[in-house]
Amino acid sequence: MTGTGCNAALWKHRPAAGPRPHRRTRPAVEEAPLTTGPSERLLAAVLSALAGIRRGDAVAGVGTGPCTTAALLAMSGTDALVDGAASVAVAGAASDVPLAVSRLAPGGRLVALAADAAAARRVAADRGLDLRHVEPLGRVVAWSAVLPLSTARPDEAPDGGASPA
Repeated sequence: MTGTGCNAALWKHRPAAGPRPHRRTRPAVEEAPLTTGPSERLLAAVLSALAGIRRGDAVAGVGTGPCTTAALLAMSGTDALVDGAASVAVAGAASDVPLAVSRLAPGGRLVALAADAAAARRVAADRGLDLRHVEPLGRVVAWSAVLPLSTARPDEAPDGGASPA
């Protein structure tokens, strides 16, 4: 095809019709359907987002996979997860919630998984937490809650001193 006028020069420089050269692209990630449960990467994204971690936050992870742990460390900007009082605790499974709550400082946030929204409400109420958000993830839900500031940790004496022996 030959052109005339202003576009004549453009037609010379257009590539020939046919298949375009292959660009290097990342292969599409095939996620498992949400009906079988969320993938580790999806869990890492949702749990990290619900945690609302800020730079310098002390973060405790209980039962979290390597992808979730890496995401938590990257968000907090710290080198390691803590075993003591944390401003954010993440439980990788429903069975990890009691240990995660024990590592939570008053006013801290807990993020965990539960079978459904009713289970999340029940666990939060049983542990003295204020439920904030529930996010469905296929057959499970991710939820976040806050430990009220007025809550004393069970391992602390009421007067703030050592427990009497």
